[in-house]
Amino acid sequence: ENGSVYVDPVVQVHGGGTKNMEAEVVWDNIRGARFQATIDGIWHLGGELLERQGVADPILGYWAVQNRIPGWGRSKLGRQGAWNTEETAYYDVSRARGWCGWSDGRWSVDGGIDALHIGAGNRSAFASIDAAPSPYLRIGFEHGALKSECWATQWNSTERGPLGETAESLFNRSRVFYAVQSWNFHSNWIVQGVYSYVRDKE
Repeated sequence: ENGSVYVDPVVQVHGGGTKNMEAEVVWDNIRGARFQATIDGIWHLGGELLERQGVADPILGYWAVQNRIPGWGRSKLGRQGAWNTEETAYYDVSRARGWCGWSDGRWSVDGGIDALHIGAGNRSAFASIDAAPSPYLRIGFEHGALKSECWATQWNSTERGPLGETAESLFNRSRVFYAVQSWNFHSNWIVQGVYSYVRDKE
């Protein structure tokens, strides 16, 4: 009676063909599940676990050979010592998201692993929810048409740093801080200012 939980399976399969290329058949397979829950109207939590495999189309193959899939992050490449070129790129990648937060209608605090979105539209040139998930902590305050948020996150690069005390060198990473102020002065108009600080650590 004090909460609700939603669980959705995720299954997506598509395939196609190419002409005059080494791999004439391309396909993509995504499966997993996501959930979201609300407790007492003030606690919110959710998550998602997806796995994706396939033989990349020519555009995606460009990224797959770099061991990264846009919006997903680092990926595996190849199968049995082959399928590791742009024209025959077999990739395997997984993505996990999870978050937990509290809100009383004015103050809000949440954290987890997700890609946060800056902007009012479905797409953003600054920071988009379509990016690869990363750990974050966010604090927000909302009063009328004004909303303020501060959040910190860390992005991992696909480039490795120098070999250190570990057997395998770590990936370079960036520590990021955002301060966002938005003013919803009309039902169809929002003005938003963003301050960002990025520190690359190698």
